[in-house]
Amino acid sequence: MNGDETGVQAPVVRWGDPYEALAALEGAVPGLLALRGGAAGRVDWAVVERGLGTALPGDFKLLAESYPPLLFGDYLSFWTPRPGAEEAWDWWHYDAGAVQFTADLISGALQPWGLPPVRPEVVAVGGGTGGEA
Repeated sequence: MNGDETGVQAPVVRWGDPYEALAALEGAVPGLLALRGGAAGRVDWAVVERGLGTALPGDFKLLAESYPPLLFGDYLSFWTPRPGAEEAWDWWHYDAGAVQFTADLISGALQPWGLPPVRPEVVAVGGGTGGEA
């Protein structure tokens, strides 16, 4: 962490309106607007939120109803519930730790439920060898 090491970042501008947030995303991603309207329609959010046990942010709901599932830069994906399939939405709790989840996902011991395959290749980020103080 740099500077204030609280582990919390605050946006420069926080949009309270989901439409403002979506407009900012559309402005930041060339070509995104051309995909708008590819969503299947209105999601029954009560079913989704009941299944998750929590409410979802309004901007996520607007994104889900405005666009099909999206992949940004081969890295960040937004998989959203589809109308009529809310109860089967690809979201689950894995009853183990993060390291075991990663090992089981890579080894194939875990059913990936819509996650892309993870190749068993690794590089150290930042160039450290792990033995440095």
